[in-house]
Amino acid sequence: MKSKIVLGLVILVVFCFGWIESDEHSHRYDDNEEVVLWMNTVGPYHNRQETYAYFSLPFCPGPKRSISHYHETLGEALLGVELEFSGLDIHFKANMAKNQYCEVDLNEEMLQAFIYAVKNHYWYQM
Repeated sequence: MKSKIVLGLVILVVFCFGWIESDEHSHRYDDNEEVVLWMNTVGPYHNRQETYAYFSLPFCPGPKRSISHYHETLGEALLGVELEFSGLDIHFKANMAKNQYCEVDLNEEMLQAFIYAVKNHYWYQM
């Protein structure tokens, strides 16, 4: 009897979640749907506890300034995840011509920041 109830609940859950729309949380996208590329943190590879905001290094953000949605999950907050929008306009399965989205003139301070990051084996998360 219990196995029939459990089976019924499993089938109910499967059918209920079958109607969920696609998004970055379900990892299912419709053609031409917005795909958000998040930047998380940078820091030395050999000390994973030492992390900095992604754009603390002089990376070039994309031209897009806003997204259709953002909501931090409880898990992200508890883990200290610092998601920042990349600024890149990406659409699922949409053809795009090769283009340059930004250009940066590095001054001495910005150049030294990148040199320091490379010498200290910085890694990043996207």
